[in-house]
Amino acid sequence: MRLLHVADDVALRAALRGQDAVVSAIRPPTGQEQTLRHATEALLRTASDGRTRLLIVGGAGPLVPGCAGRLAIDDERHVPRQWRTIAAASVAPLAACRDHAGPWTQVGPPANLEPGERTGRYRLGAGGHLVVAPDGSSRLSMEDLAVAALGELERPGVRGGIVTIGS
Repeated sequence: MRLLHVADDVALRAALRGQDAVVSAIRPPTGQEQTLRHATEALLRTASDGRTRLLIVGGAGPLVPGCAGRLAIDDERHVPRQWRTIAAASVAPLAACRDHAGPWTQVGPPANLEPGERTGRYRLGAGGHLVVAPDGSSRLSMEDLAVAALGELERPGVRGGIVTIGS
């Protein structure tokens, strides 16, 4: 695993050369959330140049929790006020993906993603729909999200779209 600054096109191109796949899990520092779209565009551009498969771990903000016409960011049950800035910023990278002609897959996490136990139990969704439990919650451990994302790399179910994950 190699960490680098995605604004450095030369370093990014060199890092991606010869790679079969790249997983991007960018989370900018507070106050720099607006950089997410540019970083995503740089990854999309560079990965498609070298035919590298790109799996982007996005945010829950732009996902649909089941209410037509509403996004998770519009519902405080899914995105509490303290997370609205980063959730709003997660809309731009998804738009960048949708505007891009090359291959990409975005992992849509649950609304509540926290460190916890790796259980290996999770559900997959698609079409940009937030995975919501019968009680209305949307959660998963970071460990299970990582397992699910790697599973998507090994057995791709979605290309050019979103696979959502939750418990």
